[in-house]
Amino acid sequence: CKVEALDALEDFNHVALVGGIGSGKTFVGACFLLRELKRCVELNDDSIGLLTASTYGQLRKATLTEVFRQFTEWGISFSYNQQAGMLTIENRKKFLCAGVDKSGVDNLRGVNVGCWWGDEAAYYDGIDVFNTLSGRIRDKRGSMRRLFTTSPAGHNYFYDLFAGELYDPKNYKAIKARTSSNVHLAEGFYDSLKTQMDEKAIAQELHGEWVSRSGTAYYQFNRDTHMVDLSKIRVGKQLIGLDFNVDPFCALVILYRDGIFYVKDEIYLEGGSDTYKMSEELISRGYGDYQIIADSTYTARRTSGKSDKRILEEYGFECLPSRNPYVIDRVQNINRLFLQNRIIIDNKCKKLQRDLEQVIFTDSGQLDQKTRKYLTHISDCLGYVCYKIEPIQSKRGKPVFTSSR
Repeated sequence: CKVEALDALEDFNHVALVGGIGSGKTFVGACFLLRELKRCVELNDDSIGLLTASTYGQLRKATLTEVFRQFTEWGISFSYNQQAGMLTIENRKKFLCAGVDKSGVDNLRGVNVGCWWGDEAAYYDGIDVFNTLSGRIRDKRGSMRRLFTTSPAGHNYFYDLFAGELYDPKNYKAIKARTSSNVHLAEGFYDSLKTQMDEKAIAQELHGEWVSRSGTAYYQFNRDTHMVDLSKIRVGKQLIGLDFNVDPFCALVILYRDGIFYVKDEIYLEGGSDTYKMSEELISRGYGDYQIIADSTYTARRTSGKSDKRILEEYGFECLPSRNPYVIDRVQNINRLFLQNRIIIDNKCKKLQRDLEQVIFTDSGQLDQKTRKYLTHISDCLGYVCYKIEPIQSKRGKPVFTSSR
């Protein structure tokens, strides 16, 4: 699959290697960079290339980490200017590196490049972002080739381009790769991942299949199985999941013990609220000594001059470090834990029950927050806690490798 993907670049302008976790996608991306370096040397191609990932954090922690490791093993010299976001290989070929969140895309407007590697491209924010980046590939000194390495993300815009209604067989080629096909993975890696996932997750994350995500998001939840009286459960690691939405402002109170998440209480503040009111509510219910796990954006400063994290700390809460996983990863993790009967919810948590039964995916593979605007928030609280404590194990989010050599 790896060789096939690189060979396909001779005949197709857009090539996607769609594969499971650990199937060698980033390895192929690193080979693509060397392919462009070879062109630079042989044809005096001085164009700049483009390397993107869904966020700058993902770019640094996963994509570039693996690229730097491969180059080190291969004896390829490189340097990375973090401030400029510029990777230079063998002191010749340059690649502009960027995340494709809103600020990253805005910073790329007006840039001219000669080739593009988009990592985890199926997770970019829709066809408009894809088209904006495609418009940057216009330096004719370059190969004008686009390589995409990604796990599939349902029947979204990326599926449309490479297999669906927008598919152009003359210019687009998708090649699939399974996790199990990578003979260099550590023994037991595939089997370990497989035991953590349900059937849909296995098909998408390990087999690289296009899996429809329309329909109920938390399809492994069953109220008869997963909702009981938890009034006698009093011991466990004390955790609070928070979602910083103004209306509703949600929190879940969870005890974690022996690998099981016991959801003891829910707080659902409507009509417009803030972190001060939520802090007071939590303390009034006796949860002042619980640890907070939240959306990682709560560390950002607000118009008041204080971040939500700082406000919580002033009320005496301990805030655990967190990072935002892909939404689909967070949802799959919840389904995995429900399948293993490792999430138990108190009968009184009716708002959470409603979310788990009614939150759906749109046809594009995103959680539906438009037609059901009061949903998703309290189930997000559950997702943050479970992913922090018991995440699906993968190669995403590895420690950052040195940025220069």
